[in-house]
Amino acid sequence: SSTRWLYPCDFSSINEAVGNYFIGIVEPFRLKESVMHIWDLESGKKLKEDHIPGVEESIENICCGKNSEYLYIALYLHMFKQTSSDARCKIFCYNLKTLMYTQFYVESTHSIPFMLFQEKVVILPCDQWEKSGSYMFLDSKTGRKIVEKKFDNPINPKALDVYKSQLVFGSSHTVTVVNLDSQEEVTMFSVDFEVMEVYLLDCDMLLVGGVDYHFVLEVWDIKRHRRLYTLNDKSILLSGRTLARLCLQEMYNIHVLHFW
Repeated sequence: SSTRWLYPCDFSSINEAVGNYFIGIVEPFRLKESVMHIWDLESGKKLKEDHIPGVEESIENICCGKNSEYLYIALYLHMFKQTSSDARCKIFCYNLKTLMYTQFYVESTHSIPFMLFQEKVVILPCDQWEKSGSYMFLDSKTGRKIVEKKFDNPINPKALDVYKSQLVFGSSHTVTVVNLDSQEEVTMFSVDFEVMEVYLLDCDMLLVGGVDYHFVLEVWDIKRHRRLYTLNDKSILLSGRTLARLCLQEMYNIHVLHFW
């Protein structure tokens, strides 16, 4: 149990649910330093309170990325001095199973608009406006920079998916597939609509959804670079890679699509 009195407003802007865990971070203006509170959602018990390391400045914002039992915490910091203000970003990784910080640590001179996490790599944009199309691939264990890559199209965090070693993302009317092991672009193709969602059924089959006067959903064969099927007025509602079926939504109907 905690010796500190906490209220819902304490976690109004800094909280995250990761699997069976709830993480709330109390900002420094409530206490002398930032403290992370971790609960087990199944039992309702608090597991631990832990300090955010090396953070004494005021926190402007926080975003958490998650993969398996790891919680990646990006802190946007503002240091206000008498002559100027300095904005920085620090990223830590917290293991929710051991309830300890890992070796992962990254510090940036600009805010990070989004973070993408995979088992082996963490991907961060090289600029806060995401216009350059350049991204840093970091080792997910240590934060060590593996390589910096520039793609023809910027990654859209609202239209991306990761399956095994493949990353796919949409950008305007283009879809790009990247191999995360080699950090190389596998293929890129264009569609006739604004890409709103992408989903990898497996390593070879891809669903691309978007809008062109109406909802459109296309099934693509990645290896053969060929569109297999088009479904009009439908978008993805529910899916699961362990199942060979997909739930689609229409204006007034729900459809179940079987693949094999």
